[in-house]
Amino acid sequence: DMCSKNLMAKVKLPNKTKKEVKPPTKSNIVDTLVELRKNKTYYALMTLIASTGLRVNEALSIKLTDFYENQIKVVGKGDKERTVYLSLDVMEIIKDYIENDRHEKPLLSKEEFDTKGWTKFASYDSYASKIIEGKELLFISKTGIKMDTSGVRKTLIKYAEKAGVDLTKVQVTTHKLRSSFATNGMMD
Repeated sequence: DMCSKNLMAKVKLPNKTKKEVKPPTKSNIVDTLVELRKNKTYYALMTLIASTGLRVNEALSIKLTDFYENQIKVVGKGDKERTVYLSLDVMEIIKDYIENDRHEKPLLSKEEFDTKGWTKFASYDSYASKIIEGKELLFISKTGIKMDTSGVRKTLIKYAEKAGVDLTKVQVTTHKLRSSFATNGMMD
C-alpha cells in the first residue's frame, strides 16, 4: 500500500556546503571607511554608525534639530528616544559633511516638476512632501530627499570592494558594521 510507505526515505538530497563567511575585521572596516572618505555623505553616515552602533534607519531619521553639542537625540525601535554621545572626531566629520556636502534642493514648481519626467515620485504632492521632509533631515540624497536603506547598503558594499575586502570571505553589511562596533569597540 503506497500510503503507508515513506516514498522520500530513499531520496538523497544534495549536500549543501555552507559558505564560510566571517564578520568584518577592524582592518576591513578601517579600510572601507578610508575608501569612503571620497564620498563625504556616506563617510559621515558610516562613521556615525560605526562609532555609535546606530541602526541605518535610526541614522537616516536624524533631524538637524536633533543635535545638541556632542549629543544626538535618536528615535529607535518602538519609537523609544535615547541620547547618543559623539566623539569630537565624529562631530567634525558630520560638521564637514553638513557644511560642504549636504545640499538641500529647492522645491520645484508643479510645471518644473512635470518637465523633469521623474518616475520615482507618484505625483507632485509626493515629491513635494519628500523634499520638505529632506530639508529637516541630516542625511539626504543628491535629489534632496531622505536616503534609502537599500542604497546605503549597496554603497557600503561598493566601497568595501574598492577597499580590497574579499566579499566572498567577509560579510560587510551595515548591521555587521554596527555590531562590530558593539562587540569590538571599533572606533577606539
